[in-house]
Amino acid sequence: MTERFANVLALYGREITVRHGDGAVTARAFLQPVTSMADAAPYAVTSLGTVDDRRWRCITRTALADGDIVECGGARYRVESCAAVYAGRELSHWWGVLTREREAAE
Repeated sequence: MTERFANVLALYGREITVRHGDGAVTARAFLQPVTSMADAAPYAVTSLGTVDDRRWRCITRTALADGDIVECGGARYRVESCAAVYAGRELSHWWGVLTREREAAE
């Protein structure tokens, strides 16, 4: 089953780079915004302007850890929470919730 999931990621996933400490790994992943019916707008207004406050879902075969940086399509995201997902005793994939890094923080 996990081999099939790896094949699906290879065909339909996006290329990402996961940065942990000084190291970086290139991988394939599904990355999409988490939608909520309760949210009227996908941004927050601050004294400095508007910022994207959406959460993003990342599903990948590459290990994720809280605080890692995920780069995809020119954008940078920080891993807020993550977990390994198993199919029986075999690791299937990693699931993470990301927030987009603000441009000023770069």
